[in-house]
Amino acid sequence: MKQRNAEILLIIGIACLTLQGAVFHLAPGEIICLTGSVFYALWICLTARLARQYDPLLLGILQMGFLAVYSTAGMVLFESPAVPADTTTWGAILALVFICSVFGFTFQPVAQKYTSAEKAGLFTALNPLIAAVLGVIFLGETFTPVQLAGAICILLGIIIVQLPEKYRCKTHSCQNG
Repeated sequence: MKQRNAEILLIIGIACLTLQGAVFHLAPGEIICLTGSVFYALWICLTARLARQYDPLLLGILQMGFLAVYSTAGMVLFESPAVPADTTTWGAILALVFICSVFGFTFQPVAQKYTSAEKAGLFTALNPLIAAVLGVIFLGETFTPVQLAGAICILLGIIIVQLPEKYRCKTHSCQNG
């Protein structure tokens, strides 16, 4: 029950952060994003299993290595490669490679060795919240009241799952859910 309540809060929170009063329809971009989300969920489940059987750091390093090989092959086959000329572009590339990719995806298997796939999946709900906060900090965007309510829902959902069982419910009926 607690897991389901947290998931509902997270879905409401993400909807409040991202829909912004727009009518929901599935355009090609949304379909691609949803497909990516399904594959990411599958990857989290597979990583949870493999991180308990094998060295999780090695899994992360291999993952980044294969990503580099496949990305390079795709670039050569489908793009016209060009080396960036300015330091600003190089700084952005290095930050994206090391902070977003190498750090995040190399150490996620290490973290997943010590937690469940369900909790790892719940923590991915922080992605839109962090993106919104970074938009406020670096792009001068503002939170609307609905987005702020969404942020609170996401944080509450994460907190509910992390609370010790004795604080989540007082009856035996929710001990089973």
